[in-house]
Amino acid sequence: MKRKEIFRFICEQLSAFKLRVLIIFISILFITGIGVVTPLFGQKLFDEGILRGDFQRILYYTAMIAGLFFTEQILSFLQFTQYEWINRSIPYRLLEKAFRHSLDLKMSYYQDNSFYKVINNTFADINHISQVTNADLIQTLMGVFKIAGGMIGLAVINWKMMFMTVCIIPVSLLISHLFSAQKRKHFQKLMGAGEAFSMWFSETLSGVEFVKLWNLKKQKYREFEKYQQAVVRQNSKMEYLDHANRMIDACVSFVLNYGLILTGALFIMKGSLTVGGLYAFLSYSSLIIQPAQMIAEIAGRLSGSMPSFERYLEYFRNETEDLETKDKCKVSEIMPLERITFEKVDFGYTEKKQILKQVSFTVHRGEKAAFVGLNGSGKSTILSLLLRLFEPQHGRILFGDTDISCIELEEYRGLFGVMTQHAYLMNDSIRNNIDIYGEMADEQIGQAAEVVTLNEYLSSLPEGLSTNVGYNGSKVSGGERQKIALARTLGKTCRILVMDEASSNFDLKAEEAFREYIRDSKRYDFVFVVTHRLEMVQDMDRIFIMEEGEIVESGSYQELTDRGIDIRELLLREEKAAWES
Repeated sequence: MKRKEIFRFICEQLSAFKLRVLIIFISILFITGIGVVTPLFGQKLFDEGILRGDFQRILYYTAMIAGLFFTEQILSFLQFTQYEWINRSIPYRLLEKAFRHSLDLKMSYYQDNSFYKVINNTFADINHISQVTNADLIQTLMGVFKIAGGMIGLAVINWKMMFMTVCIIPVSLLISHLFSAQKRKHFQKLMGAGEAFSMWFSETLSGVEFVKLWNLKKQKYREFEKYQQAVVRQNSKMEYLDHANRMIDACVSFVLNYGLILTGALFIMKGSLTVGGLYAFLSYSSLIIQPAQMIAEIAGRLSGSMPSFERYLEYFRNETEDLETKDKCKVSEIMPLERITFEKVDFGYTEKKQILKQVSFTVHRGEKAAFVGLNGSGKSTILSLLLRLFEPQHGRILFGDTDISCIELEEYRGLFGVMTQHAYLMNDSIRNNIDIYGEMADEQIGQAAEVVTLNEYLSSLPEGLSTNVGYNGSKVSGGERQKIALARTLGKTCRILVMDEASSNFDLKAEEAFREYIRDSKRYDFVFVVTHRLEMVQDMDRIFIMEEGEIVESGSYQELTDRGIDIRELLLREEKAAWES
């Protein structure tokens, strides 16, 4: 990534704070002016006051210097209030942008990247980026003006000593450049070690039950030490490099300061410089050397942070869902929807392995369709494509005669009520997990809960619907967790119902009540089901039997039975395979 891309990115971040940056810029101009004038008053304080014993002049110049000092402090505070706001706002804006992008990313991204890794990388990168894009940038700007002001003052007093002072700037920049190249290399290794640890940590915590049951704690402790030692080693190298850089800068400053004192002493002895002039010169030299070293340090920090810039910006190059609304059709334009068609659809999560192969079928309005087959046959993949979590590699999915990719995505997904195999619950109350939009009356919640026989469970809870379910439903049983998620699905007003093993953890009573509801319900224009329950399959209008990504048979239960296809045996094999896996 080129440095000008980084610079353009930084400018984009600051462009949202034009007025504040202008106030800071004006404050810097005035502070620089004060920095130029103050040493001149200091020179007169020594030459016309202290050395001549003129107490009135001493008081006058002291008062002038004090006035300039307090004016500088007021301007510095004004400046601080502005860049504190910028300093606070930029990380928020960067995180907000990353969060929005995270929600818009295609699901394929999350197949290769854990959520913990994404969170860890995002926070780490934003921390490094925000340090460079706010206060550091302002300090650099101040440093440039201070150097300019200091050089003017030095030139007025003694141009020969000015040349000696200015020569130190390229030396500081060269030292910083040499160190920053090493720091960038070690920072890249640190990022890699941190990312590896994040992946391992996420995997370990998500499988903590497995770790406990198989007594793997000691093994995981050893793995923890291995990953963390790699992080600690790189951090240690970074700290040593920083300290070495500071030591060399201190040595350079020491040599320069005392070199200037010795040179100034020679000029004083020759009568070409006064004591006050030497004081002013040393004051001006500090206006150059300290900012120059600071700029060199910031440049090194920027160079070291470039891997964070690169990774952060690279994150936004990952493909997102098609959220464009221009030239997309509205849902109202395709209604009433008479049929849903898969037309020669191919799909694979990787290029090497195809999941679906030339899948074609049509489901008409009012029909309920079931997909059955062994694990890996492509049943759930069909539902994921229908929900536009993934896109076909070849072929089309049509709503009537309209390709679903031509419909506005948010409106499109609003058509569906979805119950996935791994039901997700928020760390919130049962009520808020069922009524996620906050629009349902208690009567509607109760009706949805009744369909899945959840009311009896709710009546046994002291807090009823207000009971908190814990992180992803950890405080409720697997069956109740699934019932809450299904009540949420059934409570939504929608046109198409999609269920993937929606009742796999239900007891017989709940299963029967739910089956009767689906069989008798006229609420939905289309129902798509993946299930291994024979009774549910028998109630479906269309059954699609899948093998290795292809639909090998289709028809009603009676039609398939008449053709000699034993659905019961197929479902038993499917259930057995599921248990064995």
